[in-house]
Amino acid sequence: MSDLDDILTDEPAPSATSNASGLSPSTREPVPLQPRTRWAAIVWGIVFGALALGGLALVSDGTRFADVVAWSADLQLATVIGYGLLVVGSLALILGAVGLLRRAQVTLARRRAGEREVAQELPTVAERE
Repeated sequence: MSDLDDILTDEPAPSATSNASGLSPSTREPVPLQPRTRWAAIVWGIVFGALALGGLALVSDGTRFADVVAWSADLQLATVIGYGLLVVGSLALILGAVGLLRRAQVTLARRRAGEREVAQELPTVAERE
């Protein structure tokens, strides 16, 4: 029953490796993480902004709009398939770029966190003496 009482108490059981402060050597302050930049939102915002600007430029003038309608009516099936493949390839390119940006960001964050942990593990001048 004493084991159950130890589990139910709010205080952790003292470990055999506790130091004078009562904390185990492996207990460290958590490394504060900085908020990550959401690269996907930035990249997709740029893409949709560019598409919106292009659409506005095409339909802002009546003659341009009539030209776009006439052009789209004259498209062949092979041309439509080619444009569809171009769109799919562009989406794959954007997704790949976003994935690379995210991977680089996570790698950099891990590297920085590792440097902080190493710096925390190094003894200070006062501790060496």
